[in-house]
Amino acid sequence: VAGFILCYSPFLGLVFMKYFVVSKSPSPATIGFAFRLIKLALGATSVGFLFLVVSLVIAFMTYPRGSWKRRRAIIDAIKEANPRPK
Repeated sequence: VAGFILCYSPFLGLVFMKYFVVSKSPSPATIGFAFRLIKLALGATSVGFLFLVVSLVIAFMTYPRGSWKRRRAIIDAIKEANPRPK
């Protein structure tokens, strides 16, 4: 979701730039529309950044720390308990 939102916020900026570059003296309605687009782009970027931070925090908090060490210790213990015949 965050990637989707972040991908579309530059397109909103391009639409905003089109309105100000094409017309020499924009109408008040165009200026109002452009400011609504700015608010939408900033909101989408903020929400995307918030989703990114929350997902990183959740990933960090749920990451199984040291699980490979535990697995290695279990495998070593099994090998010690069941030695291979030579």
